[in-house]
Amino acid sequence: MDIAVVSHWARGGKARAAGALAGGLGLTVTLAAAAAPPTAPTPVTQFSGVLSSVSAVSASDAWAVGTSGTVQGHAFFHWNGSAWARVTVSNGGATAVSADSASDAWAVGERSTSAGVVNLVLHWNGTRWARVPVPSPGAGSGGVKFDNLDSVSALSPTDVWAVGFFTENTGSVALALHWNGTAWTQVPVPNAAQDTLQAVTALSATDVWAVGNASTGQALVLHWNGTAWTQVATPSGIGTLLAVSPLSPTDVWAVGAGGNFFDQSLVLHWDGTTWTRQPSPNPAGTGSSVFNSLMGVAAVSATDAWAVGFYGHDVGDGGTAGKPLVLHWDGTSWTKAKAPFFGTSSGLRSVSALSATDIWAVGGVFSNGAAGTTLILHWNGTAWTRS
Repeated sequence: MDIAVVSHWARGGKARAAGALAGGLGLTVTLAAAAAPPTAPTPVTQFSGVLSSVSAVSASDAWAVGTSGTVQGHAFFHWNGSAWARVTVSNGGATAVSADSASDAWAVGERSTSAGVVNLVLHWNGTRWARVPVPSPGAGSGGVKFDNLDSVSALSPTDVWAVGFFTENTGSVALALHWNGTAWTQVPVPNAAQDTLQAVTALSATDVWAVGNASTGQALVLHWNGTAWTQVATPSGIGTLLAVSPLSPTDVWAVGAGGNFFDQSLVLHWDGTTWTRQPSPNPAGTGSSVFNSLMGVAAVSATDAWAVGFYGHDVGDGGTAGKPLVLHWDGTSWTKAKAPFFGTSSGLRSVSALSATDIWAVGGVFSNGAAGTTLILHWNGTAWTRS
């Protein structure tokens, strides 16, 4: 069977080295042939690689990052209001990006060194991307060092957060780093051992949310109040959270995958007091051989929010066949929205909203055994189309 192997994609989570991800989610996803899709409209932007994160500053300024099989393993793309173009970055690969202005953007990920894998932070100053020193506290497991940053959120040039995990001999440890305009420093998080943080989003200097997976297998939510991180209770049940979007101190969305097999879409809402699970579609059904995973969320208003990911089923030989999953919140309920399908398998990893009529979502497209190509979708208020 022809399959396309995609690093950093996983059922209900992200691929992890040496099974480091807490809760047993250290899976590498393989996307395999599905039913023949409709013919894709042309022309469209297609680069070799898979995009994992997008951040829009304005209608004429957006960044997307991911992995590439042709340019040193990484992919950086910029939107100028008319077209997406590749930007050469020579300092390593990134899996997440966040921009707060045209001259201040941050990208995070990992890079290989003689000591092992360490954290990577890159900064855009309006002219070029440059590597910035960052702590990599992991002592390693079995003599192999592994540190990784999964998410970044930039509020201002002097207030940026990044989260991820590092490995110790006892397993993974949740990691939170902060930039104060001069240096990156590690900030303690509660109950860090065996936990992983997958996403962070800052609403203000005193209101920041980070989400991930706890050692218990339950969804993990942390909150920063300007002084310290505290763990906030989540609904009982197995789950992992992969993205978070705060609209106000009393209106926050977090999404991921839940269920005994991480087969169900997971949507949680914060009302200022309590996190509650919200009903959400599972178009693939439920069970051990299917998946419905949400990997990005963006709230525009109290009656307008989007969540993206992928859904599908196992096809044997470790392969899965998936389609993009796009859900919309209208103030009352989450419903599945129509999204274009390309290749023989495709999915979405991230979404960034500027307004109700200007939203970007990114991911990847795979056609049988061929290498993946980037998937960039845009919402204009009426329909999702491939950019």
